[in-house]
Formats: sequence, structure tokens, C-alpha cells
Amino acid sequence: MAQTEGYKETSGFGRFDTNECSMQIYEYRGVVSAAAVAANTTVEEGFVFTGVKSTDVLIAVHKPTAQAGLSVGPGRVSSADTVQLLFENHTAAPITPTGSQTYKVYVARFTVV
Repeated sequence: MAQTEGYKETSGFGRFDTNECSMQIYEYRGVVSAAAVAANTTVEEGFVFTGVKSTDVLIAVHKPTAQAGLSVGPGRVSSADTVQLLFENHTAAPITPTGSQTYKVYVARFTVV
């Protein structure tokens, strides 16, 4: 098993290296205006986050404001520059996420060394 060289952080990005692979964490921002989410439902909706690669792994999402009954979770990277986010409504009424907000997504990018 390879010995871990450690965790390095540069310009707000994380990097983890071993003798076999490298993982970097990247932050991307995109403006999100999601459709209404029906009561007691989870939906997936796609948004543009320029710079995301199709091989990246979505690990976190940050919505700038909280909304009662609404959860936003990381979904997946569906293609280059496109992220699918999960919106969950935990109430008995529809919820429309606050529109035109700048969300942050964090992705992991793995490289074999």
C-alpha cells in the first residue's frame, strides 16, 4: 500500500496525493433558478457550472439562503459544464427555490500518477 504524502491546499483548492493517484477539490459557481418542487418530492434538475469536467465527482453544493422545508443536495455531474442538483421538498405544499441565486458546487477530480 502506498504511503500518503499528505494534504496540500493551494489558492482555496485542496489536493490529496498518494504514490498512485491525486485528488483535487475545485469550487465552481453558477446562477440557479430552479423549478417548483412538488410536495413531499425529490427532483433532479440540471444547471450550467462552467469548468466542471464530465469525469468530476460532485461532492457538495452550497445554496446561499435557507428555505424552510427545502433541502438541496449534491446530485451528479451529467456532462462537461453541467451539474444535476437534487431538490427535496419535505412539506405538504409546493416550494419554489429562491431564483437567480449563485450556488457553489464542489467537485473532486482524480488523476492517476
